Amino acid sequence: MARRPKGDGSIFYDEAKGRWVGTLNLGTINGRRNRRKVSGQTKAEAAKRLAALRNELDAAGTVTAANVTFGEVLTSWLDRSETRVQPSTLDNYRNLAETHLAPTLAKKQVTKLRPEDLEAVLKRMSRDGYRKATMSKVRMIAKQALDSAVKRRAVSWNPFLLAELPKVQTADRERSSLTADQARSVIAAAAEYRNGALIAVGLTTGLRPSELTALTWDAIDLGGGTVHVWQAWKGEGDERVLAEPKTAGSTRTLALAPVAVEALAAHRQVWLQERMAGRWPTTWDEHGGLCFVTEVGTPLDPANLRRLFRYVAKAAGVERFTPYTMRHTATSLLADAGARNEELADMLGHRTTRMVELHYRHRLKPVVDVAAGPMQQIFGQ
Repeated sequence: MARRPKGDGSIFYDEAKGRWVGTLNLGTINGRRNRRKVSGQTKAEAAKRLAALRNELDAAGTVTAANVTFGEVLTSWLDRSETRVQPSTLDNYRNLAETHLAPTLAKKQVTKLRPEDLEAVLKRMSRDGYRKATMSKVRMIAKQALDSAVKRRAVSWNPFLLAELPKVQTADRERSSLTADQARSVIAAAAEYRNGALIAVGLTTGLRPSELTALTWDAIDLGGGTVHVWQAWKGEGDERVLAEPKTAGSTRTLALAPVAVEALAAHRQVWLQERMAGRWPTTWDEHGGLCFVTEVGTPLDPANLRRLFRYVAKAAGVERFTPYTMRHTATSLLADAGARNEELADMLGHRTTRMVELHYRHRLKPVVDVAAGPMQQIFGQ
């Protein structure tokens, strides 16, 4: 009997199932043998279905692997991303994937994925209070991972392209800025803590956390009451380096409020005493004399900053206070005091007012009274 051509598959009768079975060997995917099966009540029916399977192979170059899971596809995409993105970005991708995608989707076969599977993940994130930007990033990771599998002919289509983000309630955004009373309480509480001056500067200038922790004493003029922003930390962990600020407009000189100058002057005395005590290593000034450092003279990292903010928030009786709350608060308080969006954009280091309007400026007053006075003048009684 002539041997069946390679790739045609084979047909046999399965006595246990009482059906004719056709198999097509597709090689291996992710180190696992990939074989597709069809069946029919008759040999002719099984042969017809096997032929349809071969046609799909001819048209697409492969046939979807029934046993490949989304977890395998996701891991493969993340591994290949090492050569395309920064280490800190890849760490963020892995963390989001492990936290939100893997628990419910990793074991699902790619052939059984539906848009609703990803939408369920996003809805759960929305209920847990995650922002739209974070949910968008999770959706992007899932879409690109599966799209990569489509391009590599491991799956025939990408259902996650149809997944939609849930409607996000924006009320929570109003709470990301402190009120004037809360800001005063925080600055007062911060004065009792080492590096508390950082908070006074941040709440009055709107500097990014990465800019605040990169400030050097030669960039601060206490007599003239100014601070020059010319560098910021970039990267994470061992990859962190001092570099130019985030954007071209981020290099700027800002006037300091008296409360910030006073806090910095007191901090300067403590800083000098610690340096002269000899507890710092000889390399303490390798970064140019950083203004805010740890007790052993090393640069502050995000973990140091978060710890400080937790202590200060508790002491001030403020429920939610993070490093970026300072930037939002400074913008909102100044806007409430009448500062124009163009001035706020200059302070924040943005070339346009778009980010001020959409992201940083929050309504602090429960009643918007911009119209009452002018309308009284226009219409009288």
